[in-house]
Parts: sequence; C-alpha cells; structure tokens
Amino acid sequence: MDSLNGTSGSIASPGIGSGLNVNDIVQKLLDLDSQPLKIIQLQGQRLQTQLSAVGQLQSLVGSLQAATTPLTTASNYSLTTATTSDPSVVSAATSGGAVAGTYSVAVTQLAAAQTVVSASGQYSASTSVVGTGSLTITLGTLSADQTSFTPKTGATAVTVTIDSSSNTLAGIRDKINAANAGVTATIVTDNSGARLALQSSSTGAANGFKVTADSPSLAPIAFDPPNGVNGLTRTAAAADTLASVNGIAITSS
Repeated sequence: MDSLNGTSGSIASPGIGSGLNVNDIVQKLLDLDSQPLKIIQLQGQRLQTQLSAVGQLQSLVGSLQAATTPLTTASNYSLTTATTSDPSVVSAATSGGAVAGTYSVAVTQLAAAQTVVSASGQYSASTSVVGTGSLTITLGTLSADQTSFTPKTGATAVTVTIDSSSNTLAGIRDKINAANAGVTATIVTDNSGARLALQSSSTGAANGFKVTADSPSLAPIAFDPPNGVNGLTRTAAAADTLASVNGIAITSS
C-alpha cells in the first residue's frame, strides 16, 4: 500500500517490486516545468548585456564626436602663438585672426599712479589731530606743470566728512580708504614724525586726483595746484604707458 510521510515532506512508493523512485520522477518533472522560465531569464540577461554594450558604444561615439569637433572649425587651422625675445620686459599673446609676422616693441614710459604726501614734521604721530570738515576727492588728469586739471570722464567726485571721531591723521586715513574714492591713504612715519600719503588706486594719467577742503583746518592735507592749494606735495605723477609697435605709437593706462 502507498503511503505519504508527513514528517519528511517526501513522496514514497514502498510498493513491493515497483522499482520506481517517485522523488526523482517528481524532481525531473519540476525541472522540466521550470525550463521555460530559465530560458526567459537567460534571454533577459542577453538583452541586458546587449543594451549595456549599445550604451557603451554610444558613449564612445559621443566622446569621439567631441574630440573631433575642433577639426571641423576652420579658424583652428589658422591659430598663431606669440613669443618675445625678452619675456621680462614684454609679454605677448595672440587672438583669432592674428597675422603671422615679426613685431618690434619699444616702451618709452611705464604707467604710474599719482602720489602726494603731507609736509615733513607737520604731525608728530598718527594720532595727531588735523581738523574737521569735508574733503572732496576728484579723479582726473593733472597737467605736468600742475596748472590745469581735467576731471575724468564718467567719474564722480567723492566727499569725505571728517568729524571729531575721525579728525586725527589715522582717522582721516581710514575715512578716505572707506570712501572708495579711487585713492588709497597711508601713513608714513619716520624721525620727523608722521605724514599722510595719498596714491591713486589705479595707474594712468586720467587717474590723477585733486583734494579740496572746505575748512582751514584741513588745508594742510588738501591738494589742488591749479587753484594754488598745495598742502600736499606731489611726489609722483600719474602717467600712461607709452610704447610703439613697429613704429606705431600706443598709449595704455
């Protein structure tokens, strides 16, 4: 008689002389039944591999296109480079469309910033009191002989108010620097005392400046030579770079 063993979960046929291995038969039937699923899984894996290969190929093609794009730009075949016989004196660069050739460069004047300074021995220290009132700083071109001043186009005069909290040499320096007027203020100290020095923030003749004061106490740090105000003394004039390229005069600030 056939029986079902509930404890082992296996099917057996203990019939006398049957010679059948039911477990083996059932397992083979199950294996056969799962074959279509395995085939589908294998096909899916093959498709995934193919898709990955296509993606890699597309990436390689994109990289190749990006690398070869410059080869289709005509201007890239006419690029030039510039060299100079003395890099410490003149640097050179080219832009698109530059014509190959040899150029002779001569520099006769370098760009400079204007500098003015207060009189020596006038103030003993940076804490010395100067005065109160307003200083107006105007950028522009001061002639070489300091007889004329032309305001810089597009620049606006900046007025700096000096009160009792900023009336020392150091306080005035700080107020000027905070005003962003195109002028930098410093204090130079030596055996004669402290001096206020003002310098253009940028080089170029048009970045010179004058300083006017609305009170007598600030006159020692005012500078307006065309109008006879010389509290500060000019120690360096604002200037443009003057050069020539193959004999052609060039000016630059």
